[in-house]
Amino acid sequence: MYCSSADRFRSSLRKGSSYLEVQVAMVLLAISTAGLYSVSIANTKQTSALVNRTFNSFADEDAAINAHPDEWARKLGVIAELDEVVSPAGTVVPDTFFSKITDNTSAADNIFFRASSDYYQWYDWTTSLGYGGNAKYHYQPTDIGEGSYTEQRITGIPAGTYEILITHPTLSVLAAETIYQIFDGSAATPVSVVSVDQRVSCNDTHFGGHSWKRIEVMPITSGTLRIRINDGPAGRSFVISDAIAVRSRRFELVSVTPSNTGGATAALEIP
Repeated sequence: MYCSSADRFRSSLRKGSSYLEVQVAMVLLAISTAGLYSVSIANTKQTSALVNRTFNSFADEDAAINAHPDEWARKLGVIAELDEVVSPAGTVVPDTFFSKITDNTSAADNIFFRASSDYYQWYDWTTSLGYGGNAKYHYQPTDIGEGSYTEQRITGIPAGTYEILITHPTLSVLAAETIYQIFDGSAATPVSVVSVDQRVSCNDTHFGGHSWKRIEVMPITSGTLRIRINDGPAGRSFVISDAIAVRSRRFELVSVTPSNTGGATAALEIP
C-alpha cells in the first residue's frame, strides 16, 4: 500500500503529552503560582484545545473510580493547595536550671525555736540516716503543741516554678502527721500546708546523692523559700528536721508528633 509523505506525517502526530512533559509543566506551574518566577505560556493547538474544553466534559469523559472531587485536579491531574504560612518559632530560652539544698546544720538558714512553756528542746542527732550524717529532733508528747518550731530557708532563688523537696530519717517512733508550712519570702500566710508521715521513707526522687520526698510544686517570686515545722497539732511523738531543697521543675519528654502545618506536638510527663 502506498502512503504519501503527508500521511506519514499525520500518522506520526500523537495525542496528549508524555509523562515527562506533564511533570515539567507541573513544575513550571508550581513556580509560577508560588510567585518565584514569571512564566509565559505559548498558545499552541494543545493549549487552545485544553482551554476550550469545559469542566463538565472533563468530568464526564475522564471519570474514574475515586476521582478527585476538585475539577481543576481532574483537569490537570494534580492540584496545589496553598496554606497559611506558619510563623517561625520564638526564641528558645536557655536552660536556667536551679537547685539548692539547705541542711539543718546551717546556722544562717535555720531557726530552732523552743517555746518558754515547752519542756523539750531541739536535740542534735548524729546518724547516717540523715542528710550529711545528722538531723534535729523534738519530742512532742501530745497533739497540742507548745508553740515550738523549726524554720529553714533557701535564698537566692530566681523567679520560677520549683519542686519543693524534703528528706528525713525514717523511724517508727516519728510523728504520723508532721505539718510543713511553706512560705514564699517573708509572707505571714503560707502558700501551702502539707502533712507528712515521717514514719514513711522519702523515695519520690533521687537528688544530690540522697532520696527525697516531693511535698509541693509552686512558683517562687520573692527569691526566698521558707519551710516551718511546728510541734503540733497532730504532731504527737518525735518530730524531726533534716534537709530541704528546691530545684527547677523537670519534665520527661515522652513523644513528639509532627503536624502537617510544619509544627509539632510534644507529650510531656511530669515525674
